Amino acid sequence: MQAGTARADITPSRPVWMDGMIRAHRSRGVHDPLFARALVIGDSPPTGLWAVVSVDVCALRPQDCRRARERASRRSGIPVSQTIVTTTHNHSGPATMGYFNASEPEYTAQLLETLADLVVQAAYSLRPALVGCGSGREDTVSHYRRLLHRDRHVVMNWEQVPPDTIVRPLGEPDPEVG
Repeated sequence: MQAGTARADITPSRPVWMDGMIRAHRSRGVHDPLFARALVIGDSPPTGLWAVVSVDVCALRPQDCRRARERASRRSGIPVSQTIVTTTHNHSGPATMGYFNASEPEYTAQLLETLADLVVQAAYSLRPALVGCGSGREDTVSHYRRLLHRDRHVVMNWEQVPPDTIVRPLGEPDPEVG
Protein backbone atom coordinates (compact mmCIF):
# COMPACT_ATOMS: atom_id res chain seq x y z
CA MET A 1 0.00 0.00 0.00
CA GLN A 2 1.15 3.52 -0.77
CA ALA A 3 -0.16 6.88 0.41
CA GLY A 4 0.46 10.48 -0.54
CA THR A 5 -0.86 13.75 0.81
CA ALA A 6 -1.09 17.40 -0.18
CA ARG A 7 -2.48 20.52 1.42
CA ALA A 8 -3.27 24.03 0.19
CA ASP A 9 -4.31 27.20 1.96
CA ILE A 10 -7.67 28.19 0.45
CA THR A 11 -8.25 31.29 2.59
CA PRO A 12 -9.77 33.99 0.36
CA SER A 13 -7.43 36.86 -0.44
CA ARG A 14 -10.27 39.40 -0.38
CA PRO A 15 -13.53 39.88 1.55
CA VAL A 16 -16.17 37.32 0.48
CA TRP A 17 -19.73 36.36 1.33
CA MET A 18 -19.78 33.43 3.72
CA ASP A 19 -22.08 30.41 3.94
CA GLY A 20 -23.73 28.94 6.99
CA MET A 21 -25.68 31.79 8.55
CA ILE A 22 -27.27 35.10 7.60
CA ARG A 23 -24.76 37.93 7.47
CA ALA A 24 -25.21 41.58 6.49
CA HIS A 25 -21.67 41.99 5.17
CA ARG A 26 -18.75 40.18 3.56
CA SER A 27 -15.94 38.70 5.62
CA ARG A 28 -13.76 41.07 7.62
CA GLY A 29 -10.25 39.77 8.09
CA VAL A 30 -9.18 36.21 8.80
CA HIS A 31 -9.66 34.49 12.14
CA ASP A 32 -8.17 31.15 11.06
CA PRO A 33 -6.79 30.00 7.71
CA LEU A 34 -8.84 27.58 5.61
CA PHE A 35 -7.34 24.50 3.98
CA ALA A 36 -8.07 21.83 1.43
CA ARG A 37 -6.34 18.48 1.87
CA ALA A 38 -5.95 15.45 -0.37
CA LEU A 39 -5.08 11.87 0.51
CA VAL A 40 -4.29 9.39 -2.24
CA ILE A 41 -3.96 5.71 -1.36
CA GLY A 42 -3.60 2.52 -3.34
CA ASP A 43 -1.20 0.01 -4.76
CA SER A 44 -1.04 0.39 -8.55
CA PRO A 45 -0.99 3.89 -10.06
CA PRO A 46 -3.04 5.40 -11.51
CA THR A 47 -6.16 3.20 -11.80
CA GLY A 48 -5.47 1.36 -8.54
CA LEU A 49 -5.47 4.61 -6.57
CA TRP A 50 -8.25 6.31 -4.59
CA ALA A 51 -8.39 9.98 -3.59
CA VAL A 52 -10.17 11.72 -0.74
CA VAL A 53 -10.29 15.53 -0.76
CA SER A 54 -11.45 17.53 2.28
CA VAL A 55 -12.36 21.21 1.92
CA ASP A 56 -12.87 23.79 4.69
CA VAL A 57 -16.13 25.22 3.32
CA CYS A 58 -19.76 24.74 4.35
CA ALA A 59 -20.78 22.78 1.25
CA LEU A 60 -20.13 22.30 -2.46
CA ARG A 61 -22.70 21.78 -5.18
CA PRO A 62 -22.77 18.21 -6.55
CA GLN A 63 -21.88 19.50 -10.02
CA ASP A 64 -18.86 21.36 -8.59
CA CYS A 65 -17.66 18.19 -6.85
CA ARG A 66 -18.07 16.36 -10.15
CA ARG A 67 -16.05 19.03 -12.00
CA ALA A 68 -13.25 18.81 -9.43
CA ARG A 69 -13.21 15.00 -9.67
CA GLU A 70 -13.17 15.10 -13.49
CA ARG A 71 -10.31 17.63 -13.57
CA ALA A 72 -8.37 15.59 -11.02
CA SER A 73 -8.92 12.45 -13.10
CA ARG A 74 -7.71 14.09 -16.32
CA ARG A 75 -4.56 15.32 -14.58
CA SER A 76 -3.78 12.30 -12.39
CA GLY A 77 -5.34 9.30 -14.15
CA ILE A 78 -7.25 8.37 -10.97
CA PRO A 79 -10.77 7.37 -12.05
CA VAL A 80 -13.58 9.82 -11.22
CA SER A 81 -15.41 6.98 -9.48
CA GLN A 82 -12.45 6.56 -7.10
CA THR A 83 -12.33 10.16 -5.91
CA ILE A 84 -14.35 11.62 -3.04
CA VAL A 85 -14.71 15.36 -2.43
CA THR A 86 -16.11 16.30 0.98
CA THR A 87 -16.44 19.45 3.06
CA THR A 88 -15.87 20.14 6.74
CA HIS A 89 -19.18 22.08 6.90
CA ASN A 90 -17.50 25.28 8.06
CA HIS A 91 -20.17 27.91 8.80
CA SER A 92 -17.65 30.74 8.38
CA GLY A 93 -16.13 29.84 5.04
CA PRO A 94 -16.57 31.34 1.58
CA ALA A 95 -20.05 31.08 0.04
CA THR A 96 -19.56 28.22 -2.41
CA MET A 97 -23.28 27.35 -2.31
CA GLY A 98 -24.88 30.71 -1.55
CA TYR A 99 -26.84 29.74 1.55
CA PHE A 100 -28.54 32.92 2.84
CA ASN A 101 -26.17 35.23 0.89
CA ALA A 102 -24.81 35.49 -2.64
CA SER A 103 -22.38 32.79 -3.73
CA GLU A 104 -18.79 33.49 -4.73
CA PRO A 105 -18.43 31.96 -8.24
CA GLU A 106 -14.91 33.30 -8.89
CA TYR A 107 -13.66 31.86 -5.62
CA THR A 108 -15.39 28.54 -6.33
CA ALA A 109 -13.90 28.30 -9.83
CA GLN A 110 -10.38 28.80 -8.47
CA LEU A 111 -11.10 26.36 -5.65
CA LEU A 112 -12.00 23.58 -8.11
CA GLU A 113 -8.66 24.06 -9.88
CA THR A 114 -6.86 23.89 -6.54
CA LEU A 115 -8.64 20.66 -5.60
CA ALA A 116 -7.58 19.00 -8.86
CA ASP A 117 -4.00 20.18 -8.32
CA LEU A 118 -4.01 18.72 -4.81
CA VAL A 119 -4.96 15.27 -6.07
CA VAL A 120 -2.09 15.39 -8.55
CA GLN A 121 0.36 16.56 -5.85
CA ALA A 122 -0.78 13.80 -3.48
CA ALA A 123 -0.46 11.18 -6.24
CA TYR A 124 3.09 12.32 -6.95
CA SER A 125 4.01 12.13 -3.27
CA LEU A 126 3.16 8.42 -2.85
CA ARG A 127 5.28 6.59 -0.30
CA PRO A 128 5.01 3.12 1.28
CA ALA A 129 2.40 3.20 4.02
CA LEU A 130 0.66 0.99 6.55
CA VAL A 131 -3.09 1.26 7.00
CA GLY A 132 -4.92 0.76 10.26
CA CYS A 133 -7.99 1.91 12.11
CA GLY A 134 -9.11 2.50 15.63
CA SER A 135 -11.63 4.32 17.74
CA GLY A 136 -11.77 6.26 20.96
CA ARG A 137 -13.94 8.67 22.92
CA GLU A 138 -13.90 12.44 23.29
CA ASP A 139 -16.48 13.61 25.80
CA THR A 140 -15.44 17.24 26.21
CA VAL A 141 -16.06 18.92 22.84
CA SER A 142 -19.46 17.84 21.57
CA HIS A 143 -22.90 18.77 22.81
CA TYR A 144 -26.48 18.50 21.63
CA ARG A 145 -27.74 21.82 20.26
CA ARG A 146 -31.50 21.20 20.23
CA LEU A 147 -33.15 21.65 23.62
CA LEU A 148 -36.73 21.08 24.75
CA HIS A 149 -38.29 24.15 26.32
CA ARG A 150 -40.84 23.64 29.10
CA ASP A 151 -43.60 24.97 26.79
CA ARG A 152 -42.68 22.00 24.48
CA HIS A 153 -41.05 23.99 21.67
CA VAL A 154 -37.47 23.45 20.52
CA VAL A 155 -34.79 26.04 21.21
CA MET A 156 -31.19 26.02 20.11
CA ASN A 157 -28.43 26.11 22.70
CA TRP A 158 -27.26 29.56 21.58
CA GLU A 159 -30.67 31.18 22.11
CA GLN A 160 -31.07 33.50 25.08
CA VAL A 161 -33.54 31.59 27.27
CA PRO A 162 -33.49 31.23 31.04
CA PRO A 163 -31.72 27.97 31.93
CA ASP A 164 -34.55 26.92 34.24
CA THR A 165 -36.95 26.79 31.26
CA ILE A 166 -34.97 24.00 29.57
CA VAL A 167 -36.35 20.50 30.23
CA ARG A 168 -33.58 18.50 28.55
CA PRO A 169 -31.56 18.07 25.37
CA LEU A 170 -33.50 16.36 22.57
CA GLY A 171 -30.75 13.82 21.93
CA GLU A 172 -27.38 12.52 22.98
CA PRO A 173 -24.03 13.59 21.53
CA ASP A 174 -21.96 10.86 19.91
CA PRO A 175 -18.54 10.87 21.65
CA GLU A 176 -16.98 8.18 19.42
CA VAL A 177 -13.99 9.21 17.35
CA GLY A 178 -13.16 6.80 14.55
